[in-house]
Amino acid sequence: MRQKLTGGCLCKSIRYEVDEVFDSGYCHCSMCRKLSGAPVLVWGVVKAPYFRLVKGTPTEYASSENGIRGFCPTCGSQLFYRNKVSDDIEINLGTLDNPELVEPKVHVFTDNQLSWFQLSDSLPRYQDNVIPDPEYRSGNSQ
Repeated sequence: MRQKLTGGCLCKSIRYEVDEVFDSGYCHCSMCRKLSGAPVLVWGVVKAPYFRLVKGTPTEYASSENGIRGFCPTCGSQLFYRNKVSDDIEINLGTLDNPELVEPKVHVFTDNQLSWFQLSDSLPRYQDNVIPDPEYRSGNSQ
């Protein structure tokens, strides 16, 4: 069953809707740290047909060869990462109106995790972002 989620930027200039979050987790890579200004970024994967911008136009930035990041040109909120290779959009879960509805399922890029930032959950951890489909994921890969 799909559940429509809504979200947007801090100043409410940009709004989006999501029908289904496929996967979610914590990213410990240095790029996400710089982007978010936090020791970790929490993301949710959405297949492109299930993501809709309903208000405003984000500014896009090609942050890597494979990805485009969308953010609000007014308040600077980072909203999503659009993967140019797959059909995935990774939303920043902190931009959801109710982030409690999507729980992280995994940690990625743990080889870049800051030594002073420790999460004590039992979620699977991966040194990079090559992870199994959530249906087939079990245990800890490190």
